[in-house]
Amino acid sequence: MAMYTPEAIGSTTDVSRFNVLWASSIGGVTVDESLNDPSMRTYVDTFSGIAIRRIKHFSGYMYSSGRDCGTGSECGGGESGGTP
Repeated sequence: MAMYTPEAIGSTTDVSRFNVLWASSIGGVTVDESLNDPSMRTYVDTFSGIAIRRIKHFSGYMYSSGRDCGTGSECGGGESGGTP
């Protein structure tokens, strides 16, 4: 899976906030699968802003892009989706 994460561009600090995590249900507790399986690590390219991670199974992944709009703020839309 690859995600464009513009906030990562030029980052010189900890990029773990861009980790791709797994959850058993939408809104459920997230799990960093790379703690038990290093092949599941998220790689972040701070030049292009791309975060890449291997998908071992197709259950419980939800992806989203766009901005979180607070009450009364104006911002652009985004797109979201997930695995069937």
